[in-house]
Amino acid sequence: QQQQQQQQQLKARVQFADAGVWLPAEYVLRVPGSEDTVDVELRLHHSSHSVSGAASSPSEKSVAMAVFIRCRVPKAVIEEGSKAHQRLEAYAGCAPGLRLVVPCSSGDGDNTGQSRMGTVVQLGGINGYAFRVDNTETPEVLPLWVADEEIAVAPPQQQYRPNQQLLVEHNGVLREARVEDACTTDPFQFNRHILRLASTGAAQVVPMDLNPFNHCVQRLDSAAKTEAVRVRFCKALLDDGQLVEDAITGRKLRIEEQLIVIETVTGENATETGVCGVQRPEWSKASDMHAISELLLKPSPLRAHGTHEAQGVLIRAAPGTGKSWSMLQLQHLLAKALATEADAGADAGSGGSDGVRLVPLLVVVQQLVVLLVKQAEGQSHKSGGSTCERESDSDMLVDYIQWKFCDKPEERDMLLQAYDMRALVVLLDGIDEAAGFKQGIEDLLVNTLVPMGMRTIATSRPEGVRLELFQRRFVVMNLKELSDQQQRAMISAQLGDNEQFKRLSGFSQLRKDHDHIFWEEFPEPDSRDKIESFAVPDRFKTDDGSFDPAMRQHVLGGARVVSAIGEDAPLQSASHLELDKIMRQDDFLLKVIEDPSVVPTTNKIRSVAARLVNLVKKRAEQGTNITPEALWKQILARTDEIYVVADIMSEVFPVVAKQLVRDSDMQEAA
Repeated sequence: QQQQQQQQQLKARVQFADAGVWLPAEYVLRVPGSEDTVDVELRLHHSSHSVSGAASSPSEKSVAMAVFIRCRVPKAVIEEGSKAHQRLEAYAGCAPGLRLVVPCSSGDGDNTGQSRMGTVVQLGGINGYAFRVDNTETPEVLPLWVADEEIAVAPPQQQYRPNQQLLVEHNGVLREARVEDACTTDPFQFNRHILRLASTGAAQVVPMDLNPFNHCVQRLDSAAKTEAVRVRFCKALLDDGQLVEDAITGRKLRIEEQLIVIETVTGENATETGVCGVQRPEWSKASDMHAISELLLKPSPLRAHGTHEAQGVLIRAAPGTGKSWSMLQLQHLLAKALATEADAGADAGSGGSDGVRLVPLLVVVQQLVVLLVKQAEGQSHKSGGSTCERESDSDMLVDYIQWKFCDKPEERDMLLQAYDMRALVVLLDGIDEAAGFKQGIEDLLVNTLVPMGMRTIATSRPEGVRLELFQRRFVVMNLKELSDQQQRAMISAQLGDNEQFKRLSGFSQLRKDHDHIFWEEFPEPDSRDKIESFAVPDRFKTDDGSFDPAMRQHVLGGARVVSAIGEDAPLQSASHLELDKIMRQDDFLLKVIEDPSVVPTTNKIRSVAARLVNLVKKRAEQGTNITPEALWKQILARTDEIYVVADIMSEVFPVVAKQLVRDSDMQEAA
């Protein structure tokens, strides 16, 4: 029993070593009496996790700080020459019972980013070792020459006690299951369990290899409940995200119709650091969020074998060019495609249906930072009087789900189940807005979400991310600037059928055409300088230097853009109406000039009244006698139109200000 515990400890240490690092075998000991094989014994230190060769003696095994593994290696491997050391490393790293993730063979299609999970069942001869893919019976031979970082990736062990309730994908359908037994006695079937599947008829007992893609611990009442909550969640995203408010105009726009153009960074248009990211033909063809959504929705019918493509994508764009809108649009498109019930008739044994349905999750980095700040300050997570208990202190996204959906327990549990089955599509918006937490969020993306098999899209300003971190696992994309025609179409959609915009747009195009003619006719800088230095009369002033009233801004009919309202016309500005009501209370306008002490104590009214008194006195000094009431009436009449505009903009201004704060990489609270 002690030896078995040591072997399990050793396997755990081998599995969770740095991905891509094989255990080196520096010393080889020939087994006495054997001409065909040699034994290699490795010592794994607890303190530094380093590995070194060790002599095969009982005294060595008594060292308390180390555990051992012995691999029997074919003699032919040793005698092959210069490649022997690397082949020994491969054998040492692939001891029987070790769980591995190996890339799919390329075949006829593009399997980039896809892999299979399984167990090493036997060390073979010079041709390789036997590897059994999850939920298959016949092992296949993998080549020895596998000392490659893409091979040496170990998945987490999946082992449960009897009676544990799970959700599992079986023949393309998500079903409830209860663990009957685990194959703990066979080290080569460590992840295999005997499951009793829930059924409307007779219960079905099946053996199944459990991996992170085909099961999770059951949190909700049933698979049907999970699917119902998932559909409800997607429909809510669809309903809430159909319209987006333009920050400038306040108009509600259909998010699906917004034009957001992207391009993949390739070798030809590598970034300023020379990084071009993962090159995938199908991703290179994607030019907008509709195409991206289709790629993210690609089915995974082979989850039982540990196959689920999870390509990370980084989208870069300058501030204000549409990063957040692109994520809102992508969330909407994903929700639209996923807001349907799973096919109940898929349990036909074909496995063609993706029984584990995906769920989009938009994570705004600013909100994630709020959570991280609260965690750093030791604050409890409360919502509606209830306290959310976190299950993990190490996983940032699990903490976020628990905090964000604290008051929606069904949605929270559904999302946590999706997280466990790698069924989330994570849309993380604004890496550059993470301030002091940016490194942790980059690590979440690069070292956790994508390696564990989560489909992930992230956005950032170009200067706000360490691009070299994303080189190996992420497709890098840029948001493209819109053409003049596309910009006019977008602004037209934002402003609607606005006559003023049409004229401004036409004037802008006219200016561009004139500039083009000017540069074409006068290509020499000296000629352009002479023309631009010609004296031009100031048409806004008369001959005596005073401003010409006729040149004041006006509309086509001749009326002033901002003009005084009629003498008896009612005030239109809500601010003016409120202020006028206070100024006229108790004959204030009649008393204020004689006794300034009657000025109200309210700061806003005190300031207005004091200025009014000063203006009356200044007019008197200039020889114009006017009462405070008459002057007040003139002021209201001449400024009412301006205050109407100010009242309207009072709703828009905070939105614009918040957007400027976000674009400036500042916290809104600041």
